[in-house]
Amino acid sequence: MNQQPPSVGAGPPPPPPPPPPHPQFYGQAPYPGQPMLYATAPSTNGVGVAGGVVGIVAVVLFWFPFIGAILGIIAVSLGGVGLQRAKQMGGSSKGMSVTGIVCGSVALVLNILIFVSIIVGHSHLAA
Repeated sequence: MNQQPPSVGAGPPPPPPPPPPHPQFYGQAPYPGQPMLYATAPSTNGVGVAGGVVGIVAVVLFWFPFIGAILGIIAVSLGGVGLQRAKQMGGSSKGMSVTGIVCGSVALVLNILIFVSIIVGHSHLAA
């Protein structure tokens, strides 16, 4: 077992490894010559979301005379336009658009049934 001692003056020790890169932020290039990264906001379908919200409110308020019917018509209209936009945008808020159409239709039908039952009940009481 013949080991040689390390030679003195063989050269400097190897350099330490480079530090880890700093976290990258959008819009900031980490190194010169690399492309910038930009954050883009996802496209939303505001009309479809509005149709869904108005449809849900219409179902909750269907028992108020005319309010449920008016909100139902608005919800079906907004839901239809939102559904068309969702097809153009690749499905953005398609579920809310369908919610507006369905809930608005249900509220409209229920409001009409209540209105008809009030008229029929009133005519029976008057006779």
